[in-house]
Amino acid sequence: MLFPTIERMAQTPQGHIMTPALCHMRYIAYLPLFLLSLLPERLKTALVKLAFCRIHSLDSTVVAPTVGLLNGDCA
Repeated sequence: MLFPTIERMAQTPQGHIMTPALCHMRYIAYLPLFLLSLLPERLKTALVKLAFCRIHSLDSTVVAPTVGLLNGDCA
């Protein structure tokens, strides 16, 4: 039941406005992610730890998968 709702979101009045805007805004995220993927692993790890330092309930095992998301490889 959820997927038909998501598929029809673009047909709503608000979806007519947001769908093209979000499609164009995704390119804004590509450049920072590409630049982060060029950093050394140690620096990426330090940046992720810095970003997560205020979340005290977060387990430290999430750092490695998050750094993996910054890799930039699709395969």
